[in-house]
Amino acid sequence: MPLGDAARRPTSLGTWLTGTVSGKLLAIAATLAVFTVNSWLGNATRGAGSAVLSAVLALVAMTSIWAAVWTFAGRGSERRPSFFGHVAVISLGLLAALVIDVVAEWLGFLRPDLETAVTTLTAALYLVLVAALVAAHLSLSSTLSRRRRWRAGAMISGTIIVLAILAVFAKDDKFTDVPKFAAVLKPVSARWIPSESVRDFSADMRALKKSVDDSVKTDDATP
Repeated sequence: MPLGDAARRPTSLGTWLTGTVSGKLLAIAATLAVFTVNSWLGNATRGAGSAVLSAVLALVAMTSIWAAVWTFAGRGSERRPSFFGHVAVISLGLLAALVIDVVAEWLGFLRPDLETAVTTLTAALYLVLVAALVAAHLSLSSTLSRRRRWRAGAMISGTIIVLAILAVFAKDDKFTDVPKFAAVLKPVSARWIPSESVRDFSADMRALKKSVDDSVKTDDATP
């Protein structure tokens, strides 16, 4: 085998998916297929076909614009612009985000008591995904080293964290006496749904009533 062919051979799955024609086509086709099926299964309207088609076209337009921005931003680098490479990168990123979202929904449905942990883990995975996307795009549009690419991705993720914290502090929560419950439904057998006996439920209600009564008595006793 010639040395040049060995040097051009992709060294990893990610390099193959974003650096070869067949890999790019597979990444883009897989993402479109998965999003089409997911949109179809999640649509219960009469005109599901047109709604799914609109969602897929919107996805194509969004990924194309995103890839075009990265391609334009990397014009001055020594690397050759790769529009379809950037399309493959964002396609894989969207596919990973969909997997994270689906897993989080199932965990929220099966284990609602772990809502805080699931939310925290999901946010952490999204931040890692953002850093990975930035690093992957920079690998196609710049000559930065791997460490510097991941450092740039980490900085973007850190900026998102800061903005999220500021948004939480700036949010004006209004008091409401209407409780909010998760309303995610999944087509699974009742044996998979966590439940408790009527006796345990009654005990929890008595404990809750006692806690509320004690809180009211404490407030009334306060001068």
